Amino acid sequence: MKITTRSEFDQYAREYLQELSHPLRDFIDPQGHYFIELKSNILQQFTSQFFLKNQTIKIVDVGTGLGLFEKFLNPHFENIIAIDLSFEMLRVAKTINPLKSKTSGYIQGNAFNLPLDDGFAALVFMSCVLHHLEDAEIESTLDEVARICSPKGYIIFFEHNPYNLITQFVVRTTPLDKNARLISYKKLERCARWSGIHIQKKEFFLYGTKKIDTFIRKNMPCLGKLPFGGQYALVGQKHSRS
Repeated sequence: MKITTRSEFDQYAREYLQELSHPLRDFIDPQGHYFIELKSNILQQFTSQFFLKNQTIKIVDVGTGLGLFEKFLNPHFENIIAIDLSFEMLRVAKTINPLKSKTSGYIQGNAFNLPLDDGFAALVFMSCVLHHLEDAEIESTLDEVARICSPKGYIIFFEHNPYNLITQFVVRTTPLDKNARLISYKKLERCARWSGIHIQKKEFFLYGTKKIDTFIRKNMPCLGKLPFGGQYALVGQKHSRS
């Protein structure tokens, strides 16, 4: 990771939402939480499908930032570990999105050297983290998330879709993403396979406001299979490396 990355995110911690602000993003998500809420719903749908609504499964959020996912996951899960590189981000997260359970917590750690045991969690997820890393660091990070995932456990990646031109424009003109290098779903799927993560499902989402997305997901679900949405989700299962 670039040497300045940790200090940059420490610097951004107090004004994180302002640094993420962009006229197009603010138009689509004026309250600043719809994107996270949408992805949290995807996570909950997934756990309902594969874990039978098991609230006690161990979940790890790698690159939590201000713990925005935890705001939505907290009421549904008892064991959440949220990890971030920035002490400042975590300090703010603990204040604005405290975790309810004694078995949950915020931990400072590096994405490519995670401070957790092998096979720790049934579900690991990352949201818009990998595009801040260099190629070699992506490989190390994927190895790490596979290491802490339990055998046959699941790993979900959320990333910006570089095939969406509006997404490219927003990322290029957002201060927090000034060093971002968008990663395509094809490249991420290939890199994940090298780390023993077999992608089983992909979905594209974020076409506009909440009303637009709700309409599309309800009436045009086939769009989720086409690489047009502003972001994508890859769902992978941990397997032994071949």
